[in-house]
Amino acid sequence: MATGGNDAESVTCAVCLEIYRDPKFLPCHHTFCAQCITDVANRHTGGTFPCPSCRESTSLPKGGVAALQANFYLKKQSENSKEMCKIHTQRELEFYCVRCQEAICINCKMTKHEQHQTEDLHTAIQQKHKELLTDKSRLQKAVSDIITRVETTRAEQQAVLVKKTAVEKNIRDRHAVMVAAADKFRDEALDSLQSVSTHIDSDIGWKLKLQECDLEELLDIQRQVERACTSGKARDVISVVQEMRTGRGSEQAVKKLTSQKLRTICRPVLRFKVTSDVILQKARGFMGTVTKMEMEVEASEVRMLKRFPCGQESDIEVFCLGHVDSDPPGVRVSYERRQLKTSQFFWYLPHCLSLV
Repeated sequence: MATGGNDAESVTCAVCLEIYRDPKFLPCHHTFCAQCITDVANRHTGGTFPCPSCRESTSLPKGGVAALQANFYLKKQSENSKEMCKIHTQRELEFYCVRCQEAICINCKMTKHEQHQTEDLHTAIQQKHKELLTDKSRLQKAVSDIITRVETTRAEQQAVLVKKTAVEKNIRDRHAVMVAAADKFRDEALDSLQSVSTHIDSDIGWKLKLQECDLEELLDIQRQVERACTSGKARDVISVVQEMRTGRGSEQAVKKLTSQKLRTICRPVLRFKVTSDVILQKARGFMGTVTKMEMEVEASEVRMLKRFPCGQESDIEVFCLGHVDSDPPGVRVSYERRQLKTSQFFWYLPHCLSLV
């Protein structure tokens, strides 16, 4: 094995991935544990085997693996890299206690772990290494699944924000429509009020003018009577008496002025077809109600539904997904959708309603 990298890598066999045990050179100058070379050679026939690193064909000498040149440098490095017992600091860790699940030395095996089942540490670590590789693969798959879920959830979050913006715009547009309609109705009502008031005022003015003329005539006659009574002159008295008997002051003429019936006076009033509560209810219905709907959907068929009161099939905008069995009654038009695997939030908002 070519050495390099950190110290742990430089004293690690490429076959067993453990610290070298009796490291031997192959003719290609790669180094492996003597036992690892033996295991590789035993898996091949014909006296040759490929180098585990460079795949160069290699033949063992007559003395077998034991006759291969030892790598004394790596042997020394391996000895320096051996893990020592924390209790018996001069003893190398050689065994694995199955019961206590820890690496121990020969002294630990003969004392504290005497009655415990033990295994060769090298063999146990190889098995643990295989288990770790399996766990690593499992964790990698779990991490990949979680990353996918995180990305999906983020996409859902963005979709909710986009939908919120769209619904908010729809609400504001509806409010603007209602305000514009209310302003229009207000202006029309005020114009109508002005027209009716002008007509009534003109009629009342004409009546008032006639009444004021009648009043002025009676006051004039009254003044003539008072002057005649005050002066006492024969000419004035006779003239006024004559006026009071046959002229403007006669009983018949005065009765005619005072007996005229008062005509009905019109006043402007505001009439309603519906009460304010009904109008507010219609306005609320037009604005729509924002609700949240959470769905947990696996890889099965669901249906996207239009929901709206009966008779208003053409006046609704779809903002939601729903289930046929759980949704409240009303006219529904379903659209098939498949493979929805997550929860979503939706808003119900009517497309348009009329104010009566």
